[in-house]
Amino acid sequence: AYKLACSLKDEQRKLSIEKILQDAFHSDDKEFLDIAISIAGLIDKLNFCKRDSFTFAKRLEKLGELFFINKDYLSSVYFFELSAKKYKQHEDEEKAVYLLLRAAESYESNADKQFNAGKGTRLVSSSTYEQAIHAYRRIPSKFREQYSVDSKLSALRHKLNEAGENTLEHMLSTETPIDNADKLIAYSKQCVTGKSSLAEALVVLSGLVGLPNYQELKENEKESMSKYFFGSLFGVTQFSGDGRVVAKSPAIGFDNDKNTYNQTFDDQMIQSFNRCLDFNVKMCIYPALDVILNEHHLSRDFIFQMCNSSPIVPKENINLICRAIWLGFEYEFETAIYLVAPQVEKIVRTQLKQHSVHTTNIDKNSINHENGLSTLLDMVEASRVLGDDLCFELRAVFTSSHGANLRNEVAHGLLTDGGAFSSAPVYGWWVLVRMIIHSLIKLARENEQPA
Repeated sequence: AYKLACSLKDEQRKLSIEKILQDAFHSDDKEFLDIAISIAGLIDKLNFCKRDSFTFAKRLEKLGELFFINKDYLSSVYFFELSAKKYKQHEDEEKAVYLLLRAAESYESNADKQFNAGKGTRLVSSSTYEQAIHAYRRIPSKFREQYSVDSKLSALRHKLNEAGENTLEHMLSTETPIDNADKLIAYSKQCVTGKSSLAEALVVLSGLVGLPNYQELKENEKESMSKYFFGSLFGVTQFSGDGRVVAKSPAIGFDNDKNTYNQTFDDQMIQSFNRCLDFNVKMCIYPALDVILNEHHLSRDFIFQMCNSSPIVPKENINLICRAIWLGFEYEFETAIYLVAPQVEKIVRTQLKQHSVHTTNIDKNSINHENGLSTLLDMVEASRVLGDDLCFELRAVFTSSHGANLRNEVAHGLLTDGGAFSSAPVYGWWVLVRMIIHSLIKLARENEQPA
């Protein structure tokens, strides 16, 4: 109606509508307070209060305080933030910053309310505490000491950690029964039983679980997302064992944002792969490994000769890699992974360098730094040198926060007992063994003479 009056240049009707909205906005009657956000938003959108923006800002502040007292913290956030915007337009920076502070305090109070209400709402308090932290960080540096922002942020971090721990406590775990599990285990054992040599048995072990087919995984995930699109409308938050949020996948929604879709798609591919990882270890790798160690004598010298013959093993790291493999054959995977993860990175870096790929970056002080595994695998050249399949697997196992993230967990001392004794380190060790064995197979084929 207001826009129509403007287009008709009907000043009397414009003023009439403005008066109706302003009277409602300044009224303390409950019927108006119930729709105060809608009225304030409409006034702000129509922008007819610019003649008296200071009065508008003061009223917004008053409404924010009123809703805060009534513990309607989300409404108070809205009014405090809009009031801060109007005070800033009025060039009253100090008042605008104070209102941003009140908005942050409203976020924090809302999170406290959710946390204290019980396990139902406690599950979402972590994200609300995160909103509070981001809100406090909007306070300019020159005002932080005045409002003790740093100490408030520190206290919020403790609350966030506690909320994360409680979130894990109230999450439910589900287990999917595996049909014909005994048959699968028996088949894995049968594949390696009775081999004439240890080398032959290890070749079979390296092929029990196929290298993931990246293109096939993409097609499967596209089909899954198309079939179960409703699940993609919601974002996914991943927690670590100590309750920290370590990864988030955005909701796809209906706006056809290509970047959001690609990010969510990649995250879901990695999550799907890691759900299969535990299955592959328990149904294939472990059973076959048991048979091999019962039927064959494995010596350190054999491992050394295997690594020494491999074209992908850097000679300067051969003893470290041999030690990593030996520990796995001793079932000390929780220890082996501390050698496996960095040695896999070394192998990837060496392979890229052999193909004239720059694996370093030069900082502003002209210091040459080696890129980490995550950066190396994200390079376009990595797919060309290693192949899409292996690059994806290494990301899913070693570098992605949506996967096992073993390189990061090991490098920063974040791997807990639970994680160390899970299937992920076993699979990571097996990936290293497979890479070496497959490099030997490839070398043998290249050296074959035509009949």
